[in-house]
Amino acid sequence: MKIAFIAIKGIDRIGGVETYTIELGRRLVDAGHQVIVYTATTPEHPTPFYYQGMRIIPLPTLRHKYFEKMVLVILASLHQFTVKGIDVVHYHAVGPSLFAFLPRLIGRYTVFQSHGHEWERNSWNWVARLFFQVSEKLTFWFANDATAVSRTLQQYYQQRYQKNVTYIPTGITPRLHPAALHRISRYDVTSGGYILYVGRLSLEKRVHDLIQAYQQLVQPRVKLVIVGSARAQDPYGEELQALANADPNIVFTGAVYGEELAEWYDNAFVYVLPSQMEGLPITLLEAMSLGCCCIASDIDANTEALGGKGILFPTGQPAALRDCLQAALDDPARVQAIGETLYQHVLTHYTWTLVTDQFIQFYQKALPATVNKGNVTIMKSNHASPIHYPAKTVQESPNARTFCWQNPSPGVSTARMLRRRKFPCRIIGAPCARIWGLSC
Repeated sequence: MKIAFIAIKGIDRIGGVETYTIELGRRLVDAGHQVIVYTATTPEHPTPFYYQGMRIIPLPTLRHKYFEKMVLVILASLHQFTVKGIDVVHYHAVGPSLFAFLPRLIGRYTVFQSHGHEWERNSWNWVARLFFQVSEKLTFWFANDATAVSRTLQQYYQQRYQKNVTYIPTGITPRLHPAALHRISRYDVTSGGYILYVGRLSLEKRVHDLIQAYQQLVQPRVKLVIVGSARAQDPYGEELQALANADPNIVFTGAVYGEELAEWYDNAFVYVLPSQMEGLPITLLEAMSLGCCCIASDIDANTEALGGKGILFPTGQPAALRDCLQAALDDPARVQAIGETLYQHVLTHYTWTLVTDQFIQFYQKALPATVNKGNVTIMKSNHASPIHYPAKTVQESPNARTFCWQNPSPGVSTARMLRRRKFPCRIIGAPCARIWGLSC
């Protein structure tokens, strides 16, 4: 099969959706499928290239909080018309999925994947939240099928819209060897000597609750490390810095990737996620996969991920979080036992191998009988490999300006399909390819 993902901001701008796309995409490639990922153009990656077997197609967009992703999705939805042989167009999140009707104009199967309720995010203004609510309703008209990363989301959509939604969770890759403390030693931390938060610095993550809870601890004996950065034009990161009041025991690292991120997880005393909204948090699963004792707010997504084996506190209550942290500091043996239990839990229920198997079956079942399905490979291996965090550097493909693969079997060309449907291919057909300097 050939699958196109629409769209992520970049392979070097890692967030939850970006991590999900890259981890799933590279495993689909390993299983013998062809994967296209649309991203925003960056100075480092202005033209198409290959990354871990996936075809990455950067497109221009507006650098604006409210319009960057939507402009990118519109252009990607038009650009996919110029690519031959796509079987599935996979849209991430509610807003982008509003344009899932475009690929369907030429008979392509479209899939919408929900990672959470965008309209719940405090970082959006009321107009944006209204847009996401309307988009959510229209998405179930426009997309052929839908998946959700948590059972809570699945149940919500099925009850509200009376539509079948497939549950396919987030995943992790088991790590065979611990990440020794090397790179992060420059922050003057020791193994087991800090409380850790990893994620975007945005208001709905409620990192301020964690800082306030830490400040209320009695002789904490550990540091607080906050890994992540705020979106452009979002003042929340600066507000957290002000709240920390230059305390040398509160460390802000900024965005971190790769082995350094693994080191932060693997050497933490506990991992804390105080969010007020999540889909199914990848950071929480990653912490569990490295044996961290996890303390999280009692929202449905965190409760589902922990499976009754972690520590929960009432959302938005720093005093309750303080009590959980103090209890953990007073009982290190219990902290270690919880970490070991969560490690086994995440390996049983949340691995990328399981997620990829489910998506391959989902894509195959979803394709209409008239589409040439090709050879489908199901990944059955339970082999554990080192946990992968996408690197920030890639090699440019020598033929980067050619983005279309040879169609695996004879069939009707995209242009002919457009003509049969009397679609305005002069606008979105071959001229689109010339606009981007690409060929099919």
